[in-house]
Amino acid sequence: MGTTPLVSVRRVVAWRHASTNRRIFAAMVVVGAATLLAKVLAMAKDIAVASYFGTSDAVDAYFISLTVPTFAINVIAGSIPAALVPAYLRVRERDGIAGAGRLLGNVLALAGMTIGVCCLVLALLAPVLVPLVGGRFGGEKLLLTRHLYLLVLPGVFISGISGMFAAVLNSHERFLVAAVTPAFMSIFSIAFLVVAAGHWGIYALAIGLTTGYAAELGVLAWALRARNLLAAPRWASWRDPDVQLVLGQYAPLVIGGAVMSSSPLVDQAMAASLGSGSVAQLSYATKIVAAGMGIGVTALSTAIFPHFSRMVAARDWTALRHTLRTYLRLALVASIAVVVVIVVFSEPLVRLVFERGQFVASDTRAVAVIQALYALQIPFYVLGIVGVQLLHALSANRVLMWVSIGNFFTNIIGNYILMRFWGVAGIAAATSMVYAISMVVILTAVGKRLRSLERESSPTRPVDPDAGDAA
Repeated sequence: MGTTPLVSVRRVVAWRHASTNRRIFAAMVVVGAATLLAKVLAMAKDIAVASYFGTSDAVDAYFISLTVPTFAINVIAGSIPAALVPAYLRVRERDGIAGAGRLLGNVLALAGMTIGVCCLVLALLAPVLVPLVGGRFGGEKLLLTRHLYLLVLPGVFISGISGMFAAVLNSHERFLVAAVTPAFMSIFSIAFLVVAAGHWGIYALAIGLTTGYAAELGVLAWALRARNLLAAPRWASWRDPDVQLVLGQYAPLVIGGAVMSSSPLVDQAMAASLGSGSVAQLSYATKIVAAGMGIGVTALSTAIFPHFSRMVAARDWTALRHTLRTYLRLALVASIAVVVVIVVFSEPLVRLVFERGQFVASDTRAVAVIQALYALQIPFYVLGIVGVQLLHALSANRVLMWVSIGNFFTNIIGNYILMRFWGVAGIAAATSMVYAISMVVILTAVGKRLRSLERESSPTRPVDPDAGDAA
């Protein structure tokens, strides 16, 4: 009986390593569970904030102070892993772990300087940016917002470095550490609230958030050093061809990320033109769908991207196509099931989560319709994300930049037309329409790129090592 747990573990490990698809599924389970934990802790943090500060001006100031740094994290820092990992795995395939570690060190030095300069610029522009996003804030509330903004701004720098470290660990199939550490932001925020809120007020929350970012970076750096995956950067590292490849892929990712991150702001602005309560209805309608997709899509994209990148580096197109087909089918079946549940039970879900106090039955009915239309995007969004991860792995990020720009303008046009007939519900319908069109474009681009690479890799033609960079 004493050996039973050990035997079970060995069987699980053997099952996991039997195929790429099983390794991806196992990674999805790990990342999904860790992401769920992070969501639960984030909710606990929100409950703690509500308990300490309610809906006071201090909370308004805190959330507004996060607007620009969060946008910067998503655009500047969030684009680095997609540019780095495919090049990192190609170098690892060619030069081994030592060569890949040198590339990571070189990119780390350049990325650190670039993000640091961006943070300095954002800090210097605080007198302009904070009043801009703060709307009608004035006096002490505006001053508090500016102080909080400066406290949370270092999180942009830290998050950029942490994202690189997490992506490299994922590329080595070390998913657990990278998946768990984002929970530190909530843990430290709660801890600082409990210990220091009485003395520091809302500043305790901002300091806790930034400390959580720092703790995440420290653990990820330790994990890299423990595996000897990080080397010191070289002088004039920007001249390295592999570094230039990463930089060339980073630029279109930043542009595309900036455009796509603006779409929710456009939706809110257009909803505001529809009258009182429209923005709130749209916001409530996205909560449940966004939470579910956040867990599922994070698990899928995190698990599948390093495997796509590894197969591209090895030019194993047969295995790549098999994995792509497998997870497109699984994603389609699972996402349709989720859509059916949300659409059928939309009103009971909204009633369960939101209907209390000032949120009355008429609000529930209005939000439920919007939520059902918003949920229609799920299959298109999830299948599109699978295609996006493969295009990242193929270093076809310029394609994604143009797709993002197209989505932005399609979203505006769709909002304008459909909101005239259906109001706020039209904005939700337009979002689903945009992702449907986007999915078709992305998967078409994936098919074309794979056929092109398969022809170039055939024995009758010479192989172009830079074929994946033509986009």
